Amino acid sequence: MYDRRKQKVNDNKLILNCSSAGDKRFSALYARVRLWGETKTIEEWYQTSKVFISPEGREYQASTWREGKGKKPVKIRIGGKELPVELLSEFYYALWYIYLKQNSYLVKYLKEFEDFVDPFARPGCNSQAEAIRRFLEGKEVHPELKFLTEAGKIE
Repeated sequence: MYDRRKQKVNDNKLILNCSSAGDKRFSALYARVRLWGETKTIEEWYQTSKVFISPEGREYQASTWREGKGKKPVKIRIGGKELPVELLSEFYYALWYIYLKQNSYLVKYLKEFEDFVDPFARPGCNSQAEAIRRFLEGKEVHPELKFLTEAGKIE
């Protein structure tokens, strides 16, 4: 039976579709992370932590993930801390790192695959497939974002 989460391509590699059209457990729209006792999807944490400047010159954060999606922030604000926008990709990775640490049973499943694909990823944007690859390669969370692993009770 066909499983849309898994596919074989070119050199017959087993590839996991990390998206809402594939295995939803690896889609930022469905993967849920618990920080400071609050649970949200990775997409919600990521998009609502972006800080923007209104036309009137006031800072604001997106109240929903859709409001922040595709917009360039001036900084990140989460857990009472402000971070430079240059850490945006590292922040996205940290959320995936925490998710996979909080759901360690999924890591064994991920190791069955030779590669990962996110068919909705755009060039120059963060990709859940890339974040998963980095995790499996043993990449640690950026030092300035370690407070997130503590908030997620990850050691």
